Amino acid sequence: MKGKYNWLNHLLNFVAVILGVYLAFYINEKAKANQDKNESLLLMFIPGNLRAKYHFLKEMDALRAGL
Repeated sequence: MKGKYNWLNHLLNFVAVILGVYLAFYINEKAKANQDKNESLLLMFIPGNLRAKYHFLKEMDALRAGL
C-alpha cells in the first residue's frame, strides 16, 4: 500500500532546483562579462592605442565621480 505523498517536500525540491539552475546561468553570464571586460582592458593598454586609453580613463573618471 502506498503511503501519503509529501507534496510540500516535493515542491520545495522543485523550487530549489529551479533556483539552482537560474543561479548557475547567472554566475556563468557574470563570468563571461568579466572576462570580456578584462580582455577589453588588456587591449586598451597596447602601446599606440591612444583612443582606447582615452575612453578607459574617461570611464574611470566617471566611476570615481559616481563614488
